[in-house]
Amino acid sequence: MSDISIYKTGYELIQFITKRWWIILIITSIGTSMGYVRGSKTPPVYETQLIGESKDISNAAVVGVINTLASSANTNNYKQLSAQLNLKDDITKYIWALDAKIFTNTNPTENLNNNVFYVTVRTSNLSKIPTFIKGLTQYVNNDILFKKKGLVSISSKFNIPKNPVNGLSKTLLKYGIVFFILGIVIAIGISFISNVIRYSKTTDNG
Repeated sequence: MSDISIYKTGYELIQFITKRWWIILIITSIGTSMGYVRGSKTPPVYETQLIGESKDISNAAVVGVINTLASSANTNNYKQLSAQLNLKDDITKYIWALDAKIFTNTNPTENLNNNVFYVTVRTSNLSKIPTFIKGLTQYVNNDILFKKKGLVSISSKFNIPKNPVNGLSKTLLKYGIVFFILGIVIAIGISFISNVIRYSKTTDNG
């Protein structure tokens, strides 16, 4: 079938696809509808950043301890996270992601505290953050690596984001684009199969 010329020009391919615009429309509509259902059922998740400071111990060690909780938070295993932080499930079930990073001073001329670290938290209930901070701070200070209490502090002040990271419009756009591309691929596939069948019939009759 190497001698089959399915399309003589790119314009011919585009023209063939546009004749099947309804396929693309249907597939895109299905995808957008799926995105709407998924987006409407998923609670809005907000991302905020906490600032912490360590004393007499490196911020890298603190970050390592905090990130041991990441697997529980990122998989929404809130019962395990509750046990680790000694908090109620009503607090941890709203924590969707957790990630700690060390502060790096890129400007040596500035006298900045190198014991600062950042904790990024994704939550579907911002009102639970203060209690979560207390539990997280206690967990880090009680860690066996530190042996002393009060070496690590995490500020209770945090920025309140205006928009969620998983807004409905973002979900609709993502699903719409993916299924629009899928619709084009399906239209091309139908076009290809149609041309192969037509070519086979032509050669058989010839």
